[in-house]
This record gives sequence, C-alpha cells and structure tokens, in this order.
Amino acid sequence: MLAMTCDLHVHFPHSSRSRAWDGGGHRASLAMRLALGRRVLAQGGLAASSEDALAFLAGCMDRASTDQFVVLALDEPRFEDGTAANAGYFADNDTVARFCDGHPRSRFGASVHPYRPDACVELERLTGRGACLVKWLPSYQRIDPASPRCIPFYEALAHFRLPLLSHTGVEHFLPGGDRRFNDPERLALALHHRVTVIAAHCGARLMLHEPCRFE
Repeated sequence: MLAMTCDLHVHFPHSSRSRAWDGGGHRASLAMRLALGRRVLAQGGLAASSEDALAFLAGCMDRASTDQFVVLALDEPRFEDGTAANAGYFADNDTVARFCDGHPRSRFGASVHPYRPDACVELERLTGRGACLVKWLPSYQRIDPASPRCIPFYEALAHFRLPLLSHTGVEHFLPGGDRRFNDPERLALALHHRVTVIAAHCGARLMLHEPCRFE
C-alpha cells in the first residue's frame, strides 16, 4: 500500500470581518509579500469574500500531488481578560469549515484561543464540525502556552484527542506580541496534560542572526 501524503499546514485567506492588508492601516509584512507575491496581493487583500482568493487556493490544492490538506483557521488575538484584540488578520472557523466541505481532499484545522470564556464549549462544537486539530500562533494571538490558564483547554484537547499544532520560532508573517510565547519549551505544559503537540517549524529560524531551537 502506498503511503498517503498530507500537508498539515495550509493557511486560509482573510475572513470577511478581517481588515485587508492594504487597507485600514494594515499592510503585509515583507515576509508575507515575498511569500505570496504580487499576484495575490494585487487583489487588494485576501478577504474570504474574494472568490479569486479562494479559487487561487483551491487551484493550488488541485494541482498538487498531495493526497490531503489540513486548511487552518486562526482565532482572533485576545487580551488577558479574554476580550478580542481586534487585530488585522484572522480566519474564521466556520468559514474554513465550509471551504473544506466543498473540497474533498481538505480537512478542517480549527483554531480556538484558550483565554476566550467559551473556549472549551467552542472546542466541543468544532470537534463536532469535523476539526482534526487546533492551530495556535502564540505570539500573534497573545497565547502563553505555559500559562496555567491553558490547563482546562489542554484537558479538553486531550479528552477529544485533538492534536495541538503550535507555531514555534520567530514569526515574520504576523509580527508583534511576545516572541517568548513561541519557545517550544513553553509547550511542555500541554504535554504534561497528555496533549499531542506538533511544534510547527521545529523552533527553527529564518534569518541567521535569530535564535534557533532546531538541532
């Protein structure tokens, strides 16, 4: 039997309530522009209401030889009290789930901020919606994976047997926040609570002068 290949890290364009990169004072970082290129950014932002952006993503998936794709949502950044920080970019869970419904080779990767008051309830809802993992970008979302506040959410992840896919290492696409939150050692608390953890990028660096946890 041939092995199946799966891309676990497919990012989704803006949700409709996000601010476009070229409007509202939010512009793409240099890393974002280099990665996406002029073709995509020329659309004036990656709003999920843009049929061109979604068609571009679907076309890339259709042309790839990969068997399955996990398309990732990204919950809104939040303050310590759990209120939304109203940052420029997020990818709504239900929007991503609907996209995956229409593409048989894709699977839904949810994103739930552990500080939100309904975090565990939302996780249960999204598990029923077909989520196969939970994605975090700790520095941008303002999540400290080592905080005891995450423990109830970790216990819920373990209960539903959902892996946690968490960015590690320096973040360039969505800069800001506390970079220390991306240290892979801060995920030890999740492991202690029996969560399957995927440390995205292995704590590696992009620039030579940056710290690197990959050996």
